[in-house]
Parts: sequence; C-alpha cells; structure tokens
Amino acid sequence: MPDDSAPLPAMICHYAPILRTLAHAAPEASVHGNQAELRLSPGSKIFVAIFGCRKKNWSLPRIEVRRGEETATFDHGELANAIRHAGRARAAGTRVPGGH
Repeated sequence: MPDDSAPLPAMICHYAPILRTLAHAAPEASVHGNQAELRLSPGSKIFVAIFGCRKKNWSLPRIEVRRGEETATFDHGELANAIRHAGRARAAGTRVPGGH
C-alpha cells in the first residue's frame, strides 16, 4: 500500500503493471523519502524492486529475491532473471547466473 504522505513516482507506476502481468499478482508499493519499493510474494519468496531517488531522478539500482534470511540480489538490468529466480522452487541466496 502506498505511503499516504508521498505520491508514487512515475517510474514505480511504470513498473507496477509490468510486474503485475509477469507475476499474475498485484505488487504492493511503498515510498519512504528517497527510496521506494515494489513487493510481490510469489509462494514462499518475496520479490522486492528497490528504487532510489537522487537529484530528483528515480532509478532501479537493485532487485532482491528473499526467502527467510537468504537474499539473492540482482542489478537493474537483470529484472527478467530476478523474476525467474523468484518463481523457482529452489532456495534464494544461492548464486545464480546474473545474481549476486
């Protein structure tokens, strides 16, 4: 659910329907200062697209796929890999091609 005090940045509004289509679920959005997140929970994993704002420009520097205490991290250009990883049954936190 978006934070009532901050409007959703245009970049978040752009990515939300893409993630909704790919994951077949509506992402939750939140904005806190110069950071915003889109979250999806496919199965036991949590997919988090982490956006940042610097000099009034929003970007997607990092994507995380979390499962319990384990986290697989992906760069901004690896959105498709992150979505595929979130859909896999194997544990997050393991090294995957394109993941860190």
